[in-house]
Amino acid sequence: MRTDGARVGIIGCGTIGAHIARRAIEEDAFRIVFGADIDQARVDALGLTLRDCLDPAPLGVDLVIEAAGPEALKRVAPRVLSEANLLPFSLTASADVEFNKTALEVARASAAIIYLPHGAIAGLDGLHDARSIITEVRVSTSKPPRSLGRDDRRRQVLFEGITREACRRFPRNVNVHAAVALAGLGFDRTVSVLVSDPASDVLEHIIEAKGPGVEFSFRIASRPQAGVTGVYTPESAYQTAKRLCVRRGGGMVPV
Repeated sequence: MRTDGARVGIIGCGTIGAHIARRAIEEDAFRIVFGADIDQARVDALGLTLRDCLDPAPLGVDLVIEAAGPEALKRVAPRVLSEANLLPFSLTASADVEFNKTALEVARASAAIIYLPHGAIAGLDGLHDARSIITEVRVSTSKPPRSLGRDDRRRQVLFEGITREACRRFPRNVNVHAAVALAGLGFDRTVSVLVSDPASDVLEHIIEAKGPGVEFSFRIASRPQAGVTGVYTPESAYQTAKRLCVRRGGGMVPV
C-alpha cells in the first residue's frame, strides 16, 4: 500500500497524536483525514473530523497512526489493517500472542504494512540489523515516581524479568521495551528492568546488546512532558510519520 502523499488517520489525540497532527498541519506534511478519540473535544481542538474506526464504512486512508493505548490498538488493528498500513505506538499490545498473531495474519492477507517506530529511543535500526548475531538484550528504564503513578520516597526496582511479563504488568510504561523486543530477540529473550527513582527528573532508557564479537549500548534521557511521555517522543513520532508520508522530493531522508 502506497504512503507517498498519504491520506492519514490518527487514533488517539492525546500528547503524541495531537503533536503529530499539529506538526503535520504546520508543515503541510500530509493530509489528516480523521481523528479518533473517546474524548471528542480533543479531536475538535485539532480541527479534525471525528471517526469511529470500528464503523464498517471505508476508512479512506493509506496510513493509520495509533497513539491511544494498547487496549485501543487491540480493538482497532485488525479493522485498520484490512484497509491501510499501520504505525502503532502502543507496542506493548504485541506482547499478547493472540493479538500479534491476528494482526500479522490480517496484514499479510491485505498486503498491509505494520511499521515499527523507534519512538522514545534511538538506534533501533542497528539493533534490528544485529538481531542474527546478538544473544543478549537488556533494557533498563528509570523514571521519576510521578511518571509511574507512584509516590516512592526511595529508589525502587519495580520489575526485573522477561519483557513479555513487563508489558503485561506495565503496559503504559514499557513501550520502549516492546520496541526493543520486536526489533531484536523477541519478548521472551529480552530482559526488562523498570525503576522508580525519586532522585531523577528524567525518563532514562539504557539498551545493552551483546553477542559473539559484538557489544553495544546506548542511553536516551528526556524530561517528562505529560504523564508517561518524554519531550523527545512526540517529535520523534511526528518525524517517523513524516518520513512515511513524504510527498515532495529533493531532500535526504534517513532510513
